[in-house]
Amino acid sequence: MTITREMLQSHPQGAGDIDVEVLAACLDACLECAGTCALCSEACLSEDIIKTDPEIIELCDEIDETQQEEIAQMKAILDRYESD
Repeated sequence: MTITREMLQSHPQGAGDIDVEVLAACLDACLECAGTCALCSEACLSEDIIKTDPEIIELCDEIDETQQEEIAQMKAILDRYESD
């Protein structure tokens, strides 16, 4: 059980019709994504070699692409909940 899930389950008003497992997984993924993006951007800003190293550029592009896919999946999940 994640801390996020525990927090959602302990809310005094409950979670209503929301699937706590799905919401917790979504929130955890968002936090992981934000952390990864922050680390990557800080590294890019602090190191000149990162801006020119092809391997690092490729890795950052792959991370960005993966994160964008995950964000799209999370939005689709949230849209399904909003339409119910």
